[in-house]
Amino acid sequence: IRQLKSGVSFPKDKNFNKVISTAGKNVDGNFYVNYKKFPGLLNNFANSTLHEQISGLSDFADYSGWDVTIKPSSLLFSGFTQANDSSNSFLNLFSKQDPEEIEMTKIIPSKTAFFFFMGVSDVKAFHRNYKIYLNYKQKLQAYEQYIEEINKKYHVNIERSFLDWIKNEIALVITDPSSASIADNSYAILRTAGISDAENSLNALTDSICKKNSEKKDTAHYEEYVLTHLNLPGILPRILGWQFDKLTDTYFTTIDDYVVFANSLKALKNFIHDFEHNKTLEKDKGYRSFMENISGEANIYIYAAVPRVLSSSANFLTEELAMDALHQQDRFRKFDKIGVQFSSNKGLFYSNACISFNSMYGHELKPQWETQLDTSFHFQPYLVTNY
Repeated sequence: IRQLKSGVSFPKDKNFNKVISTAGKNVDGNFYVNYKKFPGLLNNFANSTLHEQISGLSDFADYSGWDVTIKPSSLLFSGFTQANDSSNSFLNLFSKQDPEEIEMTKIIPSKTAFFFFMGVSDVKAFHRNYKIYLNYKQKLQAYEQYIEEINKKYHVNIERSFLDWIKNEIALVITDPSSASIADNSYAILRTAGISDAENSLNALTDSICKKNSEKKDTAHYEEYVLTHLNLPGILPRILGWQFDKLTDTYFTTIDDYVVFANSLKALKNFIHDFEHNKTLEKDKGYRSFMENISGEANIYIYAAVPRVLSSSANFLTEELAMDALHQQDRFRKFDKIGVQFSSNKGLFYSNACISFNSMYGHELKPQWETQLDTSFHFQPYLVTNY
């Protein structure tokens, strides 16, 4: 009753009106999200360690409106998201950035559980706007103080050491957890404008740090790849954003046109192993089928493989819900993949999403051993005994 008498309602909200005016009529349903209130809902289900991060969704955007289409094996969502120019929303960082093609799936492991992608056409302009956003969040002073301390201590320009070579794709990837810690399987992947420029810049930065710390450069080799330790803990979340806070250490290598960062040499070796054995998302039949309902380019793309995420549900769900998820995992596994995208589009952001359903989903078989074939088959395989 107080709400009714207040005179405040959705029809008087110009931002909501922009979204609802785009709603389709001949669809199975319409779905709306009010980001200012959304974190309060999610916190009922999320692990308490994530509440601070979830609260950040309140300034992700203003509203999203989705048309819902029900298909036999998927739920499809399409519509628009409003991020008011006068508001300091995260999504507005992409308002003047062109959507970019999602090409890094050619190196990302097929066992990826979670994938957060940012496509930016002008990295330096994006970073300038990111600092304005940090100022709104009252975090810019801490950021600039950190950068100044690093630059002064090691006689470097840490921002240029990264931003001069990053091109148009930035992503956080979390693969199927092999341990209870998500950090052990977290990666930052950056597309380069030139792989040699990236290597030179990162190696020069590593040399400066080693010289100052009077330590030997820490490198290793694995299958013709060079793995290097950049001894600058926590630098990736500072430069790229809080989404990368699981990357506390900084080991890196280069694959094709990309630099891959991880918390350990072991993690990098696992990544390289999957790439060398062609176990990538691009070559995964299930993922290719899923992408038929998702655009190949975006400014923001969030992907989750539900069966893989379930194995680490204790990291993001309340204890009670995590137990329920494990007990009901045979049902949840059938909701195979989830993808959500946002792309800048003349003041609004075009938004689409897909939840795929696979009623025949079974447990993935993991091989006891495997080898890479370097030529074609000469004849069909035979089963043998007592070989």
